[in-house]
Amino acid sequence: MARLSREGWIPDAQKTLREMLREGLTPDEATYTMVIDGYCRRGDIKIGFKLLEEMKNNGVVPGVITYNLLMNGLCKQGRMKNAGMLLNAMLNLGIAPDDVTYNILLDGCCKSEGLKELVKLTGEKRLVSDYAAYSYQ
Repeated sequence: MARLSREGWIPDAQKTLREMLREGLTPDEATYTMVIDGYCRRGDIKIGFKLLEEMKNNGVVPGVITYNLLMNGLCKQGRMKNAGMLLNAMLNLGIAPDDVTYNILLDGCCKSEGLKELVKLTGEKRLVSDYAAYSYQ
């Protein structure tokens, strides 16, 4: 599944996911996350969010990695308001952002709306990163 997603064979990865479900197997968080990653990498965030909902409906609890992938996809598209809404959703579900989350938000804000938006996003929630953050091209 990971290789299919990494290599860009997303329809094949989703087909495998569907076959698992048909056979009565419940994909785990890692399986769903790999397929979500593939869709986010190619810019199909909408499908990524549909898979997130399917994941939840199947009783699979998404973690910070799943949310980070979706947030990264939103930031790459310059959709910082949506990324902020996703951060709020994470927090409301009790999923704590990690340093990767902060780096994604920092990178997205630097490329689109500036650091004021990051300060607003993290300041409103009184979030503080434990480590230094880096942004790269």
